[in-house]
Amino acid sequence: MQTLQYLLGCLLSLLPRALVVSAFGRALDLNKSPAPVRFYFSGRVALYRMALACKNDDTIALVPDYICNVVPAAFQAAGIPVISYPTGTLFEPDIQRIQQITSNHTSVLLCLAPVMGADGGQSWITSPAGRAWRAQNNIKLFMDLSQGISRLKDLKDPRLGQQFVLLSSFNNKAFPGIMGAVVISDINDRAFAAATCSEQLAIVRYLFKVALGPMIRLIRRPTARIMAQQNNRATFEYSYCQHFPYTFAHSGATTLQIAVATAGLWFSGYYRWCKKRYVGKGFITPKMTPFYLSSPYVLATAPTPHLRKKAPYAHHNNPDLSQRPSIPSYHFKGFDDK
Repeated sequence: MQTLQYLLGCLLSLLPRALVVSAFGRALDLNKSPAPVRFYFSGRVALYRMALACKNDDTIALVPDYICNVVPAAFQAAGIPVISYPTGTLFEPDIQRIQQITSNHTSVLLCLAPVMGADGGQSWITSPAGRAWRAQNNIKLFMDLSQGISRLKDLKDPRLGQQFVLLSSFNNKAFPGIMGAVVISDINDRAFAAATCSEQLAIVRYLFKVALGPMIRLIRRPTARIMAQQNNRATFEYSYCQHFPYTFAHSGATTLQIAVATAGLWFSGYYRWCKKRYVGKGFITPKMTPFYLSSPYVLATAPTPHLRKKAPYAHHNNPDLSQRPSIPSYHFKGFDDK
């Protein structure tokens, strides 16, 4: 199915860009979004570019204490100091602590990033009380749904109020992708630029590399013993943001990236069916966070050999340290994991 998605995406990319963008918008009901929709080269680029667009001399960024290190890295690359706020055992943010921190600052970028199917503060920030608090304190909202792209259709104006950045990346999240990100925001990115010819060629080469991966894994399928060793390894997920396509030195997405993501959205029903099948057959017993069935990663109630264990996120600036080094989290695709 993953190979079919790539093939369909390649065929779709041959159409005019406007048609590809429209197809993506229809898949997520975004074509009538009251805020502008832009496509960026990657999720980290989207965070970086929008952080620059929001930056003032005294701006700070608030990010979850447990998150992929590229999130704080993007704000720091934009020259914005980062402060972390605590999250609970199921990754829900400490709202009181967030409000305490923001009370001491006049220009705040609040990043909510739901992980493992958590609500992630979404219900609070879209409530009348949450919107009023943001307006009174001049809080710009960054809602990073890189682990829940399907939730974009439910988070549009007017529930988010004003001064918001709603984004999701494509790569290796709810479905297989090749980088790229979508941003819905009423904040203008004046420096936004289309992908260059060299970037378009580079992403084509990158697609071939990604597409060949599943074929190589089929040939070199690991034994159960090796898989068990992989599931028990203690390495942490960390990105140095130094090499293509993982740097911040890009802007707009290529048509191919949007096309492959659109194909992934078309197959999203199949991917969700695979997850339900895994749960129904007892292959995994996930903790039922609010959006666990649409999340690419979940917490399990017990270790399972049937899914590939997700390496815990490392601390930003410290790849050898993690705040939650032993959590039983898994890449919850529901397919191609045995």
